[in-house]
Amino acid sequence: MIRFNGIFGYSFTGRKAKTLIQNKTPDAQIKQKSRNKGYGSKSIPFKLEEAKVFIKGKTTEEIMNSIGMYKEDLATAIENDKKSTKAAYYRKTSESEDYFVPKPVHNIGEYAKYCINGKMILNEYIFPSTKWDYADIGIDENELIEDVAVIKNSLNLRHSALENTGGIKYVGGDLVLDEKSKIKDLSSIEKISGSVIVATEESVEETAERLKNLKLNLDVIKGKIITIPSKVRQGSPKTNTGKKLNCMA
Repeated sequence: MIRFNGIFGYSFTGRKAKTLIQNKTPDAQIKQKSRNKGYGSKSIPFKLEEAKVFIKGKTTEEIMNSIGMYKEDLATAIENDKKSTKAAYYRKTSESEDYFVPKPVHNIGEYAKYCINGKMILNEYIFPSTKWDYADIGIDENELIEDVAVIKNSLNLRHSALENTGGIKYVGGDLVLDEKSKIKDLSSIEKISGSVIVATEESVEETAERLKNLKLNLDVIKGKIITIPSKVRQGSPKTNTGKKLNCMA
């Protein structure tokens, strides 16, 4: 069993085996990951050149909305929470690629602790495509998290150019990183309700040390530290099917 300050950790290998997780079964963990792929409902074109044309003349807010990200203040979040169906669903793009809209996280009382002095709530932080990044369309990622204190769902920083998390204090889903993330400082984050998932060849122990070096307090992680090696990312079609995967130190 791997444990850091009360935080469980494991690494996917893509083979059936025993669990190292005591407070949640691998089946439940994998089903959770398969339901949350880190992408929102989008209107921005999938192809890079078309996306560059699409965003011309649009405000940062309009571009964010087209990608599936929405900012709101606390009062609006309370009102929207009352209207929410609390239902998750899939949307299939014209490119025959499935994009997932995560089930809303309803924790208004928690948000209120962090949304002071006009700070905002962002539904999730995602990327416009798996093929290209914000820099490719001339977007400064710092503008996207400006005045944001709460991320309702996941904070996906894979391939992100962000060097710090600004004023983000609460992440309602997972924090997702990879070896291409430019992040240097995670110290603003005071609570992660999900897990920290890192696409890396490092062991869980090495990843935990790296997170400490990025100034993340491991005690703020409610879930687990999870590492996913490239052999799983590249070749295993069963990693998000809900079946048991090998968990190894």
